[in-house]
Amino acid sequence: MSSAFPLPILAATLLWSSLAIAADPSRQEKEFIRRAIATMQDVAPRGPVQAPFIQIHSDDCHGWWGNLFGDNQPAALIAVEPRGNGKNASRDDASLFLLLWKNGWQVARQIGSVAASHDDRWWNDDGFDISGLEQNWCLKVIPESRACYLLIGPSMHRPVADHQSWRLDPSDHDLKPTGWPKDASVSISANSITMTGPPNNHKVIETIHHFDGTIGAEIITIQTESDSPNITTVTFTLPEQKHRPATAWLIRHKSYDSTKKVHVYSVCHRLPSAAATAFEENAVLQVYWGDQYAEDHSAARYLFHRLTGLGRAAYDAQWDQDEKQKLLLPKRVGVTGDPDAVKLFSLDPK
Repeated sequence: MSSAFPLPILAATLLWSSLAIAADPSRQEKEFIRRAIATMQDVAPRGPVQAPFIQIHSDDCHGWWGNLFGDNQPAALIAVEPRGNGKNASRDDASLFLLLWKNGWQVARQIGSVAASHDDRWWNDDGFDISGLEQNWCLKVIPESRACYLLIGPSMHRPVADHQSWRLDPSDHDLKPTGWPKDASVSISANSITMTGPPNNHKVIETIHHFDGTIGAEIITIQTESDSPNITTVTFTLPEQKHRPATAWLIRHKSYDSTKKVHVYSVCHRLPSAAATAFEENAVLQVYWGDQYAEDHSAARYLFHRLTGLGRAAYDAQWDQDEKQKLLLPKRVGVTGDPDAVKLFSLDPK
């Protein structure tokens, strides 16, 4: 076993609840509960616990513990796999438990099944363990409010479009379903929430809403489509508002001028109802990045920022805590054509 704080073993008790754990747990469930508590047996908090959370693992068990609820109540989320699971080529799901410290570790809730871990990469930088189409569980925190969320992705025993999510509620130290769509992965950035659906026919669709603890009005929808191996079109659809009708902006890379080091992009401006029509160039963007490295989506992120005021994390569907790179702004953008495009996207710092 490994833990950040190896301390003397304390007696552990079970917190039985008809809402949290079956009234008559099976023999396997009893064994999993015993092993979840055994994973934490060397951890005995003697004072307020802190964030960030501490990773812990033992024999076919793994998880996190610490100030999960943001109020110094020691808690742990432990996933317990069937014994010997690591030796199987096709691994069975684990069972996830919520434990609370109350003069000993108590199992407060049996949450359900999660994908098994993989020791060589079981907790990557994005919080998810990815194995084919499977995604493991993770914890995400909104830095400002310290609100904590538990996210569970699809596993081999659940459909791909079955993302489950809970908010860790400090009022009763329990998990409350978020009600977020199960057919989308979700991320929160500042006051926005991005919901990304599964890829469909070479298309990925993200819908971004205002967020203040609940999902608010839609801000924008982003559709990324690969028309061919070398052409990607990004479509931004803005919903109707009091001061403007619904509108759509499309952008795709057109060419590169090596003498001026300028990337040229075609922009199409149309009504969302014209989505079935062919791409028609209404404006041209000449973008100079200077010595900065600009990837294919850098210009699309720039348009997104000018249309919404939001940053890279919202576009990339990252939680703020995961953001590793800031929005890359061009050094200069010249725009010709559509007057609205000229007004919105031109950039010539003085």
